[in-house]
This record gives sequence, C-alpha cells and structure tokens, in this order.
Amino acid sequence: MNKKVFLTSDGFSFHTLELRWNPTDAEFTKAFDQLKCNSRSGEFYPVKEVGGVFAWRCNAFSRNGIQVFLTRGHQNMISLTVNPRKLIEPDASYLGIVPPYQDTLEEIRNNFTLVIRKAGLPEDINAWKLHRLDLCVNICWNRKNVAAELIRLLRLDEPLSSAFVKESELRRHAVRWSNDRVELVAYDKLLQMKRESLIKGEKLPKSVLRVELHFGRAWIRDFIKKEQLKTTVDAIQVLSQNSRRLILKYAQKCMYGGMYRKLKAQLEIVEEADGMKKKIRKRLKGILKTANSSSLKEARKGLTEEQWETCLGHFRRLGVHPLPLREKYPVKQLPSLLMILNELDEEWDSMKIQKDGRLVPCIF
Repeated sequence: MNKKVFLTSDGFSFHTLELRWNPTDAEFTKAFDQLKCNSRSGEFYPVKEVGGVFAWRCNAFSRNGIQVFLTRGHQNMISLTVNPRKLIEPDASYLGIVPPYQDTLEEIRNNFTLVIRKAGLPEDINAWKLHRLDLCVNICWNRKNVAAELIRLLRLDEPLSSAFVKESELRRHAVRWSNDRVELVAYDKLLQMKRESLIKGEKLPKSVLRVELHFGRAWIRDFIKKEQLKTTVDAIQVLSQNSRRLILKYAQKCMYGGMYRKLKAQLEIVEEADGMKKKIRKRLKGILKTANSSSLKEARKGLTEEQWETCLGHFRRLGVHPLPLREKYPVKQLPSLLMILNELDEEWDSMKIQKDGRLVPCIF
C-alpha cells in the first residue's frame, strides 16, 4: 500500500462564489436585453414562474466560470454563480480550486471585470454582495477507493454535535452535515467527475476526497460585521486566508477523530490501556462491537450524554476511532478524515502513515 495522504497543490482555498445585485427596473431591463443579445441559441432561457416571480438563466459566460440568474418580481435580483478557477483559467481541471497565491484574488477581480463588462452588468466585484462562498480542500491518495471507504465510514457516524444534522447521498458517495447557517460536505470527487464526464485525459490521483464548507448569507453577513470588512473583495480574501481554520473548526463539531483499525486491534488497544476502570473498559469494548456490527447511533443507545462524552474522551486519548474498520478492507488501519484535516496544512501537505498509526510529514 502507498501509505501517503496528500493535498493537491492548491491546498486549502475556496471554490464557488455566489454574488447578488438588486437592480432598478430600468437597470434590470437593460441587463436583460444585453445578456439576451450576447447569448447564442439555447444559452438564455426562462427557468420558472411562481406567484408572479419570473426567472431566467444565462449560460453565455459558462466557459469563464460564470452562470447568470435573473429574477423579476417584488424585488429584482441578478445573481452570479462564479467558479473563480475557471474565471482565471478556462481550461483548468475540474479538480482544481483557487491557487493559494497573493496575486490570485487580484487576477480574479480583473478577469471578472473583463467578462462582466460584456454582460452589461456592474463591472466591479465590490458592487455585488457576497451571498455564498465555498471553502474547500482536495485530499488525495495513490490508492483506489480510499475516498469511497472514508465516505462509507462517515455514513455510519453520528454528528458529534447535536447542533448539526447529517445526511448521506448514496448515489453521489457524499455525506453532509448542516444547520441553518453552514453546511459541511465530504464526497468522492473523482466519482463525481467521472459521472459528469469532467475528466479530460489529465493525470489524476487514484482517489480524491473533496471537503467543502458552504456559508450562507446570514453567516457571511455576521462574519463581515465581526471582522469589520468593508468590501466584497475583503470578505473573500479573509475567508480564503482562513480556509483551513474554518474547515477544521466545523469538522471538529461534526466528525470523530482517531485511527480506524480492525475490531480485534481496537479491542486490544482498549484492553492494554493503562489506568482505566474495569467498567469503562467493558463499556468501550461494547461500543466498538456494536458499532462494528451496526453503527455508532446504535452503539450509544442506553448511554447518558455524560457517559458518552466520557467514553469519547477515552477513545481520543487512545487515538482510537469508535467505529472499527471492516474486516475485508485490504489495509489494517486508515486515518479518519478529522485526523487528516488536523495534520495536513500548507507547510506539510503530505503525510506518511506509520505502523503505530501516527501521521508524520514526508516529502515526495
């Protein structure tokens, strides 16, 4: 087995932006006409009409990573969904996210102006409100199906915090945790790219897990106020600079840490642990056995919140994930997603899994 886990060269950064603008009736009509004039057949079309609210979509600038949505009703709105990597590099791989360089945001801003000028919309990105931003990171292995296995294991977890609801999307091999302000998603990126025919003969890792953190408008508004940010560009820059910190912050609320191992190995670690009461040792073994045959949700039944927290504290101390690795999986141990996110960063973007389960920095 290749025992390395690594990040793509983009590291922790951001991907999708949603920008919004509320034009007057006259501004809306002018933009509508110019977008329609700039669109080829099939690139500008109505989407829906519900209760007197009309909507259209324009794909004329999709090569540059920009989709335009127009809504006319009690309040006019034009929104842009922007893939900033495509904006600065139209032929970029769909695996890529925004490169983590100082001048990248300025390049995005300049290219945004050039594209949007053709659309007859406000040219300066600061004229638009930031409505959504997705921070993200690609975690890679040169071994097939590792991402799929981690997704399978995450589906058997429960959200660590009761403030989050977890959903699984079996077809997409995705897991998402959400509340009314943020959404954390982990999914098999290569599987998604294959299904949507987005792979273009490029050399790719054998397995890629994409982690995304989606912020809604309410969270972004509060963040801008707290950080005293003046412009949309300022907000994008500060959020992107804090990508790893924020992804890790919410991952720690949703996921369990530690190393996945086969049930026998997990039980041996618990049995050999020093300074543990017999009652606690028995309880930890019971959790592991039930989780192995069912799920963590089933394993915690009958335990009070205090008892469960005590058990989790022991698992953390032992470096044990409370969900064992399935017996037929072809490796003995697999670091949990939270463990990987804790260890990988911009300085050490490649780690090797030691025999004792530790992750240590390595260089290709």
